[in-house]
Amino acid sequence: MESTIAILIGVALMVYGAVTLGGEALRAVDTVSVSWRAMESVAGERSRTEVSLTETQTEEAGAVLKVTLVNDGSQKLHSFSKWDVMIQYYDVGGDYFIRWLPYTSSADPGANQWTVSGLYVNAPTDAEIFEPGILNPGEELLLKARVSPAAVVTQTMMIVGTSNGVTTSATLTE
Repeated sequence: MESTIAILIGVALMVYGAVTLGGEALRAVDTVSVSWRAMESVAGERSRTEVSLTETQTEEAGAVLKVTLVNDGSQKLHSFSKWDVMIQYYDVGGDYFIRWLPYTSSADPGANQWTVSGLYVNAPTDAEIFEPGILNPGEELLLKARVSPAAVVTQTMMIVGTSNGVTTSATLTE
């Protein structure tokens, strides 16, 4: 009788352990499944996103750089504060700089900052009307960056990364 009680306790502990481990395994599979779906969603957004830098202009002897970014994909782009703008350039003294420029909502960015000057259907004449503040497919974004010290534009590269991780780059010309 004594061995039967010990066996029953042992079997009960094994059943309890198996149920506990099974529950944890199911939770782990569920977590992986949710993560996988999120990863597929981001990958889908990235595959539908395509941007390109087209026109460039400079002002204030290379201190202000203006570029036109075109949404060539089928994904709407927004959340500009989550975008990355990097610039590699030489100044007039020949010093080399690589800078990450933070976004500002101000119309006139401060030193080493960038902003959105406007969103257009056909820059800079036809301002967007549909969904203001969102870069829809086919629309153009005018990006304005201020660098300090001023850049020699013919030796400048700008890299722009969207909030979903798609990047484009161009060597600037005047």
